[in-house]
Amino acid sequence: MLNITPEVEAILQFAAKLRAEGSSWNAVARAVDYDADDLEQLCKDAGKVYQLLYSKARRAVVRESLAESMFTLRRLLREGNARESRHAAECLARISMTFVRHRQRSKANEPKPDPRLEGLREEDIELVKWLSTKTDEEIAEFAQRRTQPPTLPEAEK
Repeated sequence: MLNITPEVEAILQFAAKLRAEGSSWNAVARAVDYDADDLEQLCKDAGKVYQLLYSKARRAVVRESLAESMFTLRRLLREGNARESRHAAECLARISMTFVRHRQRSKANEPKPDPRLEGLREEDIELVKWLSTKTDEEIAEFAQRRTQPPTLPEAEK
């Protein structure tokens, strides 16, 4: 396992940023004064540390690219001819719909289990449902029948 010192982490972070922006390993290696193969091996040896740094940098690049795209589309919407404005408006609407479709769902909409039912078996719940449909007299009669010993038919005596 590679020992990640602050200096190594700074190199990994810078490499992740440049790679996320689309630079080749050779271009990144020249920027940090490393051999390209050594830098690539260093990033592989760093494992999850580099992967997390790269993922974070990639998300930042995508967000920045989206912001630039939105700026350009909004400028076209205001200043372009009718055809360009219509196309820009359509693109912005699609982006908006994508945000809505892929938004994080609120956990408030998920049904929460009733804490009063914790520890109950399915049979227990079914029994309570059945009991809720009976009158007190019907329940008493049912209990009376359950406590009396079964009677044998006359032929078996």
